Amino acid sequence: MGLSTGPLRFSRRGEAIETVRLDRMALHLLAAGEGVEVIRHVMEPKARWALRPAEGWHALECFVVESGKLRWFRPDGDVLLGPGDCVAAHPVTEECLFRAETELSLLYITSEPVFAQYSQESRQMMELAVTVEQKDGYTAGHCRRIMTRSMAVGRRLGLPPGRLWALHYGAFLHDLGKVSIPDDVLRKPGPLTLDEWQIIYRHPLVGSDMVERTVLRQAAPIIAQHHERLDGSGYPNALRGDAILLEAQIVAVVDAYDAMTSDRPYRKAKPADAAMQELCALSGTHYRPDVVQAFLATLAEEPGRGQPAPPEEG
Repeated sequence: MGLSTGPLRFSRRGEAIETVRLDRMALHLLAAGEGVEVIRHVMEPKARWALRPAEGWHALECFVVESGKLRWFRPDGDVLLGPGDCVAAHPVTEECLFRAETELSLLYITSEPVFAQYSQESRQMMELAVTVEQKDGYTAGHCRRIMTRSMAVGRRLGLPPGRLWALHYGAFLHDLGKVSIPDDVLRKPGPLTLDEWQIIYRHPLVGSDMVERTVLRQAAPIIAQHHERLDGSGYPNALRGDAILLEAQIVAVVDAYDAMTSDRPYRKAKPADAAMQELCALSGTHYRPDVVQAFLATLAEEPGRGQPAPPEEG
């Protein structure tokens, strides 16, 4: 905590009013008052951050890169920002997605408070998703694997920054609703009963409802639909074809591959090649062919082609 001298607040390097640590990012609240906040973002390589418009939001938002390189994904071509570069809007009217290319520090100033949203909602949702991942018996990193590979597929398919932002969180939080499933059902080693399947079928809607009430609400439809299938054989609403969001279909393919190549309570993992063959066999019935092909192309570019997902986001 900084030292106070009269009406001024003095902070040493590394001190802050409050610090929140998110996925690959630390947010340091340096000053706050009259609705204005000054926040230092310290980001690891590959960390993502977004600015997005919202109904009723009229804030002046501005940030200056202090050190490192930051990539700004724009529909008309990426922009690489460096020390001293500044981005400002009043208000933000377009979805803006950024990714740290190196260790990075930027100073963010907003005329309306946002820090509580980071500390109370996003962090809780992502921590809960990791808890569910462990409860479901997956190896560590399942949420990150789904997010990393989904983002790679989304970029390959040309999704704009705003939809990539929603995909980022929809993929990470896809199975959040499994928090409502009893352990003896979720980790049952044998066949499920009809009643137990009904519990399983509800989890996408439970997760969607949880996220709908937060600042991450744009990810809710992705979570709700990630178990739907092209031919209507999915759940919870048996949606067909284009009624299923592209982002949800991306998560469906990536999640299916990860499930097949992971040990589960009821079976051993399949080899990567066998999992890829199964995706191809279900292309056009369960999964969109363009999504399957884009996913296989991203796998081919990974170190160790088709092996467990890389340890960091693409």
